[in-house]
Amino acid sequence: MASSVISSSPFLCKSAQQKDLGFPKSSQISVHRCQKRAISRKIVSVMAPQRSSSATGSVKTGMTMTEKILAKAAEKSQVVPGDNIWVNVDVLMTHDVCGPGAFGIFKREFGEKAKVWDPEKIVVIPDHYIFTTDKRANRNVDIMREHCREQNIKYFYDITDLGDFRANPDYKGVCHVALAQEGHCRPGEVLLGTDSHTCTAGAFGQFATGIGNTDAGFVLGTGKILLKMCSSFNFPHPTTTADDFENPYKVYWVDRSVALDLVGTHETPKTVREGYYGAYLSFFRSCGLIFPIPEPILEVLAELGLSLTQLLPNFLRHLVAFLVKAREEGLAFRRSEFRQLVLVKRNKQNPGTFLVSLRPGHHVIEDIPYRHEKWREQFFCFQDGSSIYG
Repeated sequence: MASSVISSSPFLCKSAQQKDLGFPKSSQISVHRCQKRAISRKIVSVMAPQRSSSATGSVKTGMTMTEKILAKAAEKSQVVPGDNIWVNVDVLMTHDVCGPGAFGIFKREFGEKAKVWDPEKIVVIPDHYIFTTDKRANRNVDIMREHCREQNIKYFYDITDLGDFRANPDYKGVCHVALAQEGHCRPGEVLLGTDSHTCTAGAFGQFATGIGNTDAGFVLGTGKILLKMCSSFNFPHPTTTADDFENPYKVYWVDRSVALDLVGTHETPKTVREGYYGAYLSFFRSCGLIFPIPEPILEVLAELGLSLTQLLPNFLRHLVAFLVKAREEGLAFRRSEFRQLVLVKRNKQNPGTFLVSLRPGHHVIEDIPYRHEKWREQFFCFQDGSSIYG
């Protein structure tokens, strides 16, 4: 791609006769002398991760379903990756393997006479040791039975006759099946269990995860748990190093006034620190990105409501290629022409990102790959400032 023909100055075009570049005839490509203009607030705002207004009028970052569930459970309007939050638990499940230990920790920490936080939110399901004749294993079930009677646990699915399972009307089988069949899995709630397979309950539109005996003992007494929010997307761990920034400066003519920086441990393309924006080094190597970023690119992003980190290389390559071709022909190219030439599509493989395809009959640019592998591996951020806007 002839990205080298784009200078680091603002996108300028000279007065000229409109030429036939293969653009759609309905496209009104402005052919005039362009002047440097101040970048609008709308264009500047689009560089950051996208935000939407809440019902109260405050501005907040969009959240995933898991983040919304946990924000509600934590009685917060907003949570982001990296937050430590106290969450109100809707259901705690334990079984005959971990239940005695969890109740033992509960009594040790809260007192022998302590009562659980809510006997109707605790579900106890013996299902691991009931198939053995080992008396010590069966003792675990006996201990759970004693605790449930003492604490008046409503949902204890007991088994007393090991010889005939049909003689046990309260027995419900495997705990994860029983949770769903007995109505303990409900959309939008927080379900914890002392079993690693508890996360399968997430299929019912709730947040569900396994916890250990110590956490379960604390939940028994308080109904709360401390969770750390992590990223909901599987962004590859950044492999960018400080040495990688020399190429943008030396090879791709990024001015030293543009402050490039490594991302932090908990930063993702969705959660860049305040005053910084995100991008990928692959945008320099294979897409023709430059700093200052040409204003037409910012205008297109502003109109579509996208940030740089939401673009696939395919998207940026087309946009830069159109600008280069228009510049070579002495024409101005703006967002209206871009929308007439391409279809913007959501990328199903990487939720929240977008690519483009040329509209039928408008193949102005050829041989641009539709897909690109490992384009997100080297993620970085850059500081806001006048030097990044072209």
